Amino acid sequence: MKMPPAGGMRNANEAQRTQRLQGKVLEVLAGPINSRVKVDIGAGNVVTSIVTAGAVEDLGISIGDEVQVVIKSSDVMLAK
Repeated sequence: MKMPPAGGMRNANEAQRTQRLQGKVLEVLAGPINSRVKVDIGAGNVVTSIVTAGAVEDLGISIGDEVQVVIKSSDVMLAK
């Protein structure tokens, strides 16, 4: 799947659905099913993502890698 460049959305609908943040991998905590990846996106901000262990392996993600954090509004939830 070809991804548009960071910040470069193809149309208005896509801009409403996703946000891309460039960052550097700080930590990868691998589990048997899922892995936790912490990404420094600058200005003291860190985004933590839970992804499948297979995705980390397939993408070859490791500490120090430059990555894009892709946030889809349908997948971001908070509760208190």
